[in-house]
Amino acid sequence: MIEISSRIKALETKTSLGILTAKVSVKPSGDEIVNLLNDEVKRIQSLYTLKNYRNNTLEASRQVYKALGKDPSRYRISSDSLFRRIIKDKGVYYVNNVVDINNVISLRTLWSVGAYDFKKIKGPIVYGVGSTDHIYEGIGRGLLNIDKLPVLIDDIGPFGSATSDSMRTMVTEKTSDLLMVIHAFGGDEGLEEALNEMKNYLSLYAEASQIDIKII
Repeated sequence: MIEISSRIKALETKTSLGILTAKVSVKPSGDEIVNLLNDEVKRIQSLYTLKNYRNNTLEASRQVYKALGKDPSRYRISSDSLFRRIIKDKGVYYVNNVVDINNVISLRTLWSVGAYDFKKIKGPIVYGVGSTDHIYEGIGRGLLNIDKLPVLIDDIGPFGSATSDSMRTMVTEKTSDLLMVIHAFGGDEGLEEALNEMKNYLSLYAEASQIDIKII
């Protein structure tokens, strides 16, 4: 389903992808998911500051970005941006049950996690590197410069990155076929557990069925 390009494979810092596909029912988050997110906010604010929150996961992502020629402080991975937002007491957004589950997993692991409407993806997917010809409208970010970013690319073009995903494939309440991707910079330790946790939450709170998970 997804092939990692030779350029990504050649980097000194290993990159793995955790992949989940499922049929889902997308709707506003119920109290259970809101409570899960709020618990993560409380945990993070009680333990971390802007000076001490970085760990090996975030350092691995910064190494990947630097190796590709992208400034990791200007183009932060989404989990880094979300973590900093919480530490600064700016709260979290509640989007829908699938996206909010996505954010719970991202906050627990500090990996960037992308959620995509699978029906809007055309053809095989390559996890490669953006070029100067590549651009898309990022969710909540406007036009995003994805040159030198690690990106998911289908037959239409790039649609997802660890920094921000595209409007083209975003999950809405019309989404029935889901693709979720964990961008695991630094290796796959703990990735299977994160995928199984995601699978459990989607089953409980998004009526997920036909769930398939894999690691590449």
